[in-house]
Amino acid sequence: MVQSSFSWNSLRMLCAIAMLGVLPGPASAQTAPAGTPPTSPSQGSFLVFPFENTGGGPRLDWLSEGLEELTIERLSAAGKPVFTHEARTSELERYGLPSSAKFSRATMLHVAGELDADFVIFGSYTFDGNILSVQAHLLRVSPAALFPPVRETGLLETLMDLHTRLVWRLFSGNDRRCL
Repeated sequence: MVQSSFSWNSLRMLCAIAMLGVLPGPASAQTAPAGTPPTSPSQGSFLVFPFENTGGGPRLDWLSEGLEELTIERLSAAGKPVFTHEARTSELERYGLPSSAKFSRATMLHVAGELDADFVIFGSYTFDGNILSVQAHLLRVSPAALFPPVRETGLLETLMDLHTRLVWRLFSGNDRRCL
């Protein structure tokens, strides 16, 4: 009889341990489980690719990496975890890819996944000789999702203000749209 009592006590103890491990406590019920990727840009880390010159001639090619660096600086100043230009280029070199090439979204997702980035920012710009138009995209890595682009236009002389508005709209709009 004593042996069966020991078995029941052991079974009760195992059940209690199992229940403590399965049921979340009050603090963990309010936070995402470990390993769950962020769904909102306000929570994740970022990898920024150079913006593509889709019209404006080669004299504005400098804007490609310039917009990338400016985006990295703005995110960093806002306290967002963001990979440097050097981190991105060294990851591309690891795969033998030129840093100045135009990449598919699949390649961007792969590089971001290797660096453990949560979001990718990429974009394009055009210049008609008078008006600069810049478009930015936000791409969530996991689960993969491309959010609607954000576009800002203005004079080339207003590039800094134009870029500030672009980044602001990219985050303020996509924070609400991320699911």
